[in-house]
Amino acid sequence: MHGESRDSSKFFQIDQVHLSLPEDGFDADALAALSPRVAARQVTRIPHERAAVLLARASASVSAEVLQVLLPENEGLVISILASISQGRAQEIVAEMASTTRLEQLPSAVKAIEDCERTAREALGESVGPLARATPSRQHTEGFYQAFEKGQILWSARGEAQVTWGAIAEYYITLGGTGGRLGFPLTPDHKAVASPFGTEGSCQRFEGLRDYPQEVCERIGRCGATVYWSQKYWTHGTWGSIGAYYELVGGTGGWLGFPVADEVKVGPSQREAGDGTTGWRQRFEGGAVYYSGKTRAIAVHEPVADYHESHRGVTSPRGFPVSPELAAADSPYGTTGRLQRFEGIWDYPTDILDHWSDVEGPGGATIYTSEAHGVYYVGWGNGILYERLGGTGSWLGFPKSDETDARASKDDPWCTVQEFEGGTIFYKAKSGSVPVPRATMEYLSQHEGLLQRLGLPVKGESSLTPGDDEHVQFFEHGVVTIRKGVFETWLRAENT
Repeated sequence: MHGESRDSSKFFQIDQVHLSLPEDGFDADALAALSPRVAARQVTRIPHERAAVLLARASASVSAEVLQVLLPENEGLVISILASISQGRAQEIVAEMASTTRLEQLPSAVKAIEDCERTAREALGESVGPLARATPSRQHTEGFYQAFEKGQILWSARGEAQVTWGAIAEYYITLGGTGGRLGFPLTPDHKAVASPFGTEGSCQRFEGLRDYPQEVCERIGRCGATVYWSQKYWTHGTWGSIGAYYELVGGTGGWLGFPVADEVKVGPSQREAGDGTTGWRQRFEGGAVYYSGKTRAIAVHEPVADYHESHRGVTSPRGFPVSPELAAADSPYGTTGRLQRFEGIWDYPTDILDHWSDVEGPGGATIYTSEAHGVYYVGWGNGILYERLGGTGSWLGFPKSDETDARASKDDPWCTVQEFEGGTIFYKAKSGSVPVPRATMEYLSQHEGLLQRLGLPVKGESSLTPGDDEHVQFFEHGVVTIRKGVFETWLRAENT
């Protein structure tokens, strides 16, 4: 191919047309009389079209010797000459060349690219360069390509001739073309399944760095990457472990919908103080998929995905997800919702992890979501207490807030507070996480300044009688008792 469109009038079939050579004595017989090296030098000095005529008319063995000499110095010229000769004649010449030329597939590639161009002319526009060898892919696939105004045609024995054009072609070239992480295209650009969010678009399969697992290839065909395009989100690729997971849950037609961004590197997490996890994240219409070597590919649904990213993502104390989204136990207050386990900074103790299912961890943080209260995170200190009490199924129910700073001033000892349906958890380093039931919190809020005078709770509420109608809770500066629903406060003398 020679920088012009490849219709039948412009695609040279040199041995099938009647072209005459100038009368200067340099014809096929003269070519055969020269040594291959001298003949090769002469071929480089004459117009390309004339060189193609000479080599088409010379014997296959002579042409092969000349091209073999030219190949190391000017592979592009050799490919261009062979591409200008009919497929049958080119195959004869290539067959005479050394097997190391790697040109055995060229005649087939030329024919396939020509046929492909006839059907894709309108989308591609005019050719803008000669047919050339493509950079081998990272899967060691070799082939050829032809560039056009709006895209390109690429050929490999694995994928045959495939067109990349428009936005997908631009994205493909940006990622390095055949030598990049996408490799050779394996399918045409075709319509993608519409997403549950109403998005429509197209997609094209590529080799990728390695093939997807068999269970993925059985669903979508053997490949290792896909580029998706939509008018709303433009062009994004999926590949690797995140791509495999995405295809297994339905691709664009699954709950994740279309990709809205490329895969990005994230981390490290705060896991184990300095030995944090690093990995990858990709956002989709319905959530995000995270991957690390420690935690595999796991999806996070909206609105948890938005919450996680808006609160420092994997670099927060939550880290990477370690479980899929799961149903949470119904609370005693009629609330239903979901939970998802995350790495945390450290794992929860074994007495907690032993009660988790096989898909839940291990981990040391959890995000809970409910329609009634929203999305909140419970981690480490509060999380240990909460899990031991029974989580959402306990008297605390679902969280209603994140853990927040509860210091009166920057000079006060560090402490936090977190609201739940059934009460509040206070945390201070000295006393740890201590829950206060909702009824007690309501009583304290009715008396201005009373909680400040009592200080933080130091022990959870306990029963005083077998009948469970008398309770007591100790605070830093006093005690609250409940007898048959009646609250009383007992302050130390210095706090009265």
